[in-house]
Amino acid sequence: MPVSKEEIDTQLKKLDNLEYDYSMVKKELAYLPEVIEKGEIIHAITSGSWKARSSLIVATQRRILLICKGVLFGLEQAEIPLKEISAISHKIGIMYLNLAIRPFHG
Repeated sequence: MPVSKEEIDTQLKKLDNLEYDYSMVKKELAYLPEVIEKGEIIHAITSGSWKARSSLIVATQRRILLICKGVLFGLEQAEIPLKEISAISHKIGIMYLNLAIRPFHG
């Protein structure tokens, strides 16, 4: 069941990255109340590139969400349950940080 925008705003205010510029993912942020479930807690949120498009990346106590809304229409969303992740690694580049999420095999 979705949560209210006020609940999302309350959770986002508790995070350390309040000053972060979310201008590239405003549509994805507006969509967030529809995908966060009641009782789910946002632990981290950032913007990034997924499938070569600006996307919102959200980590909760249950899953990692990738959300990308189209310029005019459309939506792509993926989720990775935390119990299916075996490792997360990163590589720092000149302008970007690459994040690799590895699932359990088997």
